[in-house]
Amino acid sequence: MLVDERNLDLFYSMKCHHQIDIRLPRECVLRTINNAELYPKWQRGLISTELIKGESGQTGAKRRIYIKIAGQRIKMIETILEYQPPERWQARYTANGLKSIQTNIFKAISNDVTRWDCYSEFQFSGSMVLIGKLMPQVFRERARLTQTDFRTFAEELYA
Repeated sequence: MLVDERNLDLFYSMKCHHQIDIRLPRECVLRTINNAELYPKWQRGLISTELIKGESGQTGAKRRIYIKIAGQRIKMIETILEYQPPERWQARYTANGLKSIQTNIFKAISNDVTRWDCYSEFQFSGSMVLIGKLMPQVFRERARLTQTDFRTFAEELYA
């Protein structure tokens, strides 16, 4: 099927929310999720990451990320927009034609269970509009897999 790009919107966005319970105290979850040395152990497709500004995980920090998603090597810049431990952090991820704002909320359900709510908004521009419209499940599934991969890794780490 041929697509006439003149008929494509110049901008497209979508939102998703995923929630997962992790059988660990919130302190352990946050210590693990904020440890950049552990990222390759639970982030699928991560090729490399480099802190380029600020202190890792803190508001204003920037990190260059190379990751493989859906067979494509992507360079992203992560900027921490808000860091309010232990409850919340928000980050912006930018790449060619894609901007994503991710808000993460960590709630202690009990002494040994943490609920992680992840709210993601994806904004597509240029040629990425077509990809976002034709394959939205790739972005939604990626967000869900990140949470389940983290839960599996963290629960095994502290087992």
